Amino acid sequence: MSWYVYGLLASLFLGIYNFLYGLLDKKLQISTILIGIGTGIILTGIIYAVIVRKNIFEFNANWWLPSVIGLTIGIAIIFVIKSFSDPKVKVSQLVPLINTNTLFSVTLGLIIFKEYQSVSLIKVLLGTLLILLGAIVIK
Repeated sequence: MSWYVYGLLASLFLGIYNFLYGLLDKKLQISTILIGIGTGIILTGIIYAVIVRKNIFEFNANWWLPSVIGLTIGIAIIFVIKSFSDPKVKVSQLVPLINTNTLFSVTLGLIIFKEYQSVSLIKVLLGTLLILLGAIVIK
């Protein structure tokens, strides 16, 4: 499969992931939710390793980076849970706002990975503008 198909599948599952927050019991403790999500991620990693017949864990120069990614997503999840705990929040309003995270990813990619050298900046800026407008419109 191409990167585009994988990207669409990721988008599908992230959309389901965000929707499922709306089903959570508002009184559930944040730590319980984080542990549950972490357990799901660990199980996914083990199942994936078994299916593709790879080592479950290996050390290399960047072994620490997945832990930093996990901490980052854990902190983000805390804020998502707090956002969804507001009884007035609507999934259809909050999720587009949360998905403005794309702006940060694009900006970091352009600067740190120097992607500005190999992408159409006009298209990137137009996409960024549309994301911002979408976040403003749903408010």
